[in-house]
Amino acid sequence: MVGNLLQIRLPRLHLQLEHWARELGDLYTLQLLGKRQLVVGNTALIQEILQARPDDYRRWTEVEPMTRETGTFGVFSAEGSTWKTQRKLVMPAFSMRQLRELYPTIAVHTERLRSHWLQAAASKAVVDVRADLMRFAVDVTSRIVFGHDLNTLEGHHSELQGHLSRMFSAANQRITAPFPYWRYVKLPRDRALDRSLKIVHALLRELIAARRAALARDPFAPKTLLEAMLAAQQSASAEERLSDEEITGNVLTLLIAGEDTTSNTLTWMLYYMAYENGVQTQLQAEVDAHCGSQPALVGYEAIAKLRYASALTQETLRLKSAAPLVLVEPTRTLKLGGWQLPAGTKLYLLTRHAAMSADNFHQSHAFMPERWLEGTAAAECPVHRPRSMLAFGGGPRTCPGRALALLECAMVSSMVARNFTLEGAAPRDSVDEVFDFTMVPRGVRLRFRARELAS
Repeated sequence: MVGNLLQIRLPRLHLQLEHWARELGDLYTLQLLGKRQLVVGNTALIQEILQARPDDYRRWTEVEPMTRETGTFGVFSAEGSTWKTQRKLVMPAFSMRQLRELYPTIAVHTERLRSHWLQAAASKAVVDVRADLMRFAVDVTSRIVFGHDLNTLEGHHSELQGHLSRMFSAANQRITAPFPYWRYVKLPRDRALDRSLKIVHALLRELIAARRAALARDPFAPKTLLEAMLAAQQSASAEERLSDEEITGNVLTLLIAGEDTTSNTLTWMLYYMAYENGVQTQLQAEVDAHCGSQPALVGYEAIAKLRYASALTQETLRLKSAAPLVLVEPTRTLKLGGWQLPAGTKLYLLTRHAAMSADNFHQSHAFMPERWLEGTAAAECPVHRPRSMLAFGGGPRTCPGRALALLECAMVSSMVARNFTLEGAAPRDSVDEVFDFTMVPRGVRLRFRARELAS
């Protein structure tokens, strides 16, 4: 009756499924509570599925009710025509033109992070870098999404990060739960989630009301995602008009996603800088060459000059993707790789497994940023298939925040390389991966040593 259920350990779900894929092949089934589920690690099949969204495949049906219960229903969980409408509103907020205009704002938050870590360096403190980076990411996303500076890094709204993390963990637990017990009885963790939801939604209602009142007084051109959604709510037809629930859900979804995925990737980047021989030195040399006497890069255009920083980001995303699993199901009976899939069949797409396959990358389990440098792949890495790297998904539902995430990674990693030398504060084997809706780095503790900058 239970099938493989007792073999599943949710905090290590992605590692377990990847392990079985190496043993059984990149297409195999699980049996859970009498239902067969399909695990897909084949690159071509994953790409076929992602390209067929949202018409032929959708997220697990458990996702939408979970997001409606928590008030996070938005572009992430919407399907069909609802998703298409919301996507049109969300994408302009993350365009390259918009990010260019927002660069000075992101630079302000990066400077705050530098000052925060200079204090840690002066006191020789051990830093929980993920906690700091989560606050940084929340601050950046809040400015972009609703034009408000939460400034959690310097202690304002300091409790917000804990509430958002609790919501992320609850999403993971509820989507994969065999039975929605919380609709009938509340455990302590469910009551804690309810308290977090109440606090976060109260804050968002206050911010949304302030922007709506400002628009009513002076109908200015929208500059943030929230303003664009509020303006569209007033002018759209009844069929396309977003409800207040959808506006709040999109704001909250992007706030949570921006906090978690970007901070996880940056944490792994700093981890590699501290523990991989030569990585930090090479990045410091590149950044120093473009900074002159300044403590950070000056201007948006400077980012494009950082070839090694970009390579470091790509290699980190390949090996430590924040989204190693994508959970989808067919909307109708389909055939995939010789299997007939009834509508609603649960699929696990092993997107990181595909990027760590020897069929796609030379020395696929080795950390080699240089494989992404022009000319190196052909000379030293004969197998190099970037299209198999699916850290941001693929097809029509590619992550809308991809460009923002890459920009934040470049700005923070270059700031760290310019101003600090990193040292691991714990044995390397004490660092672990935990699946908590995304893949989370656990145990990354670093020391920051301030560098002497050229005058």
